[in-house]
Amino acid sequence: MQTNLMGSNRNVTDDKFEFTNALQFDQQQYVELNGATTGKWRPVLIASFALAGILMLFWSYTLMLGIMVLAVTCLSVFAPQFLPGSEAWQYRENPLNQQEVLYGVSDQGLSFKTEGAEAEIVWARKIHWEERGDLLRIWSVNFPLCWFYISELKQAGVYDQVMDKCRRYGKQLKSN
Repeated sequence: MQTNLMGSNRNVTDDKFEFTNALQFDQQQYVELNGATTGKWRPVLIASFALAGILMLFWSYTLMLGIMVLAVTCLSVFAPQFLPGSEAWQYRENPLNQQEVLYGVSDQGLSFKTEGAEAEIVWARKIHWEERGDLLRIWSVNFPLCWFYISELKQAGVYDQVMDKCRRYGKQLKSN
């Protein structure tokens, strides 16, 4: 993960604030951060699918389905970048994921800027947020994920204001 501290910007006056930071993720970091099944539950989920696939092999009516479940399970373990819809596949297929992104948060809303794409959203729109380690992830429907280092938000003195906005306008997703 690369952080451009020179790109970090902070302005705080009364209730107004603004913070930007530039981040770029490699494929492994992207998969770890955006994976729906992270942490201790991923091996349990994979083992469950493998067991279900093996059990399906013993009944003639589910033999082909069992083979397909085992094939998908093997792909998800050994070659996830070839499994359409996986995080590794999304990273590889979307060039925006491979670029440095300038994420912004202010009293007005969120912003996302990269070469070839730019988006802004106001706080009044329903958002979701989650803390993953030292990273705060904020997003909304049809809006890209925005990532911020919690330590940098605290260092800039805007963490409490950002969290107030998140709690007021959003719903917290529980981390694994």
